[in-house]
Amino acid sequence: MLGQVESSLSRLQTDFIDLYYIHWPRSGLDIRPALEGLEQARAQGKIRAVGVSNFSVEQMQQVQEVGTLDAYQIGYNLLWRYPEAQVIPFCIEHQIAVVTYSSLAHGILTGKFARDPGLRAADQRHSILPFRADIWPYVYEGVEQMKALAAEINRPLTHLAIRWLLNRRGVTAVLIGGRNRQQAEQSATALAGTIPNNVFDRLTDISDAIMLHVPDAGNLFNYYP
Repeated sequence: MLGQVESSLSRLQTDFIDLYYIHWPRSGLDIRPALEGLEQARAQGKIRAVGVSNFSVEQMQQVQEVGTLDAYQIGYNLLWRYPEAQVIPFCIEHQIAVVTYSSLAHGILTGKFARDPGLRAADQRHSILPFRADIWPYVYEGVEQMKALAAEINRPLTHLAIRWLLNRRGVTAVLIGGRNRQQAEQSATALAGTIPNNVFDRLTDISDAIMLHVPDAGNLFNYYP
């Protein structure tokens, strides 16, 4: 792992990396040697913090035997709430920062999709759980309710989705993708102004109803390395 850090430093043309993640651990693989390498890199000043992504609680406990976790990155949003059961409480208990990705559920929480999402045959989003044919109707109806709620307070649904996450216990930061500068700037405006707490409560209620139809498949992406 120390060699991979060196390669990253070379590619980035920098002397240190603020936060170095391990993504998608392989099932049955002892991850402790990788964390030992990252702790060596930390001791040498080559990285400042260590993070993992998509680890189970058991996997985090394993790596904690040999190192300190500073951050945890997880797919988490209004359409995928299963991290609330074990992973996020574990991070809170152990003072591990939670960083969300897929925060807008591959664009679903922008509200841009119709009842027929119109995905092309080769679109990778077919593998994303909320787009599954038996789940999508419930997702669509729930998002329509969220859009109506957003209209009530004259804010885009993306603002509500981002702020809902930032309002959740344990969440430290929210990652938002953007195809261009304009999209990034629009997402940043979500931080402006106040949103009443009852709006977050209503979003949670809508999300609860959707989640009744979303199975706990392990992750949003049907990806099991």
